[in-house]
Amino acid sequence: MHFLLLTLCNYCYNPFVTSVQIPQWGESKEKCRERYVKVVKTLADKYPTENLLLITHGEGLVTTFSNFYKDTTVLEVDYCAYVQLRREVSSKDGSVVETGEYEVSQSGIRFSHDPVTIQTPI
Repeated sequence: MHFLLLTLCNYCYNPFVTSVQIPQWGESKEKCRERYVKVVKTLADKYPTENLLLITHGEGLVTTFSNFYKDTTVLEVDYCAYVQLRREVSSKDGSVVETGEYEVSQSGIRFSHDPVTIQTPI
């Protein structure tokens, strides 16, 4: 089955490297999350009429989901989970005129709408 899936892949793509600086060792969680959000927004704005596939690890999914789906706390991310962001784009004469708000959907992410307080035993 894996062989069949691999033969259907389109390998004719141009990888895109953002202008976001690669972090130095010891990057804080806050800086990491800021960088993820910046990359997502930069790519979405650079290619507003394209479908983009961004591949990352769990922290990238947590950050993207919680940033664009407000007032949520991510509890767990499954293996092969994903976040889908969609927005309406209007154009005139081939130029992007306006972009709407992001709609967020996901699979494999368990979350709470309220901030979670974890109590530790005393």
